[in-house]
Amino acid sequence: MIKPGALAVFATSALIGLILLIASVAQLLRYSPYDDPGAGTTGLWLGVFGLFLIGAPVALVAGHLFIETRQKHQRWLATLTPEQRAAVKAAEYAALIGADLLWHEHNKRESAQLTDSVMGRHRAS
Repeated sequence: MIKPGALAVFATSALIGLILLIASVAQLLRYSPYDDPGAGTTGLWLGVFGLFLIGAPVALVAGHLFIETRQKHQRWLATLTPEQRAAVKAAEYAALIGADLLWHEHNKRESAQLTDSVMGRHRAS
């Protein structure tokens, strides 16, 4: 579980990042190569820091939740008999292979549709 103090720090970081992103957009909107050539660089760096201040806490929380969920799953697997563990692993593997096959078929359909939209259905082989 993430401590409330850490969540407060993450929320503050994300809020500061949002403010920096707004400042970045304001800087970039007033950019002009003749009147204010430095606004583009300032706006870019404000945007980079803003994205970092938003992205870092999100990544840390997501990583923490992933680790916590993985540990809970491992503890649950430890309570099963070897036969049950083997059945669970086989089911997980089958689900993974099934998802991969579905994704592969989806990509083939999308690729064919894109090719047809560019080259037409009746093209010389």
